[in-house]
Amino acid sequence: KSAAHDVDINKVQSDANKLDRWRNDDVNKHKQDMDAVYEELDKKLYETNFITLEELVSKLARGVVKLAQVIGVFPGARMDDGTDEELDIDVELLNWEDCCINMVPRVEKMWRQQSSQKHRSVLDLVNKKADHSVLRLLQISQQHIEGQLERVRHERELWKEVVDKRNQQPL
Repeated sequence: KSAAHDVDINKVQSDANKLDRWRNDDVNKHKQDMDAVYEELDKKLYETNFITLEELVSKLARGVVKLAQVIGVFPGARMDDGTDEELDIDVELLNWEDCCINMVPRVEKMWRQQSSQKHRSVLDLVNKKADHSVLRLLQISQQHIEGQLERVRHERELWKEVVDKRNQQPL
């Protein structure tokens, strides 16, 4: 019995070893397949993301330039004829590198010229303009009220004269 038992144990061990080798082969094959899939995905993802990122940066740069032009702090291209006339740049025709070359100094220079260094930002300029408008309205209102007060004082003086004259007349 013990020899038959040893044969059975050896057969079971042999089968277990076979199954273990098959499992290891399957794991290695699955790992190779998955590595190939990950490599392909990484390649496609990197290429797609780089192209998409470049397109997005391009659109963002054009948008920033157009916004700066609308606000009036991004000068157009100068004419070569010596005049100060500027060309209206169509930012859609520019690539993003052209839009961004020296953008910061150009915007800062134009802003300094436009604001005479009185305002830190466009919002500051608009707020001060609004404050100035409100102040002007208050001044006008004050003048109107002063005018009405003067008119009331004058009418009061006239009424006093009328009352005084009536009091002086015999009944």
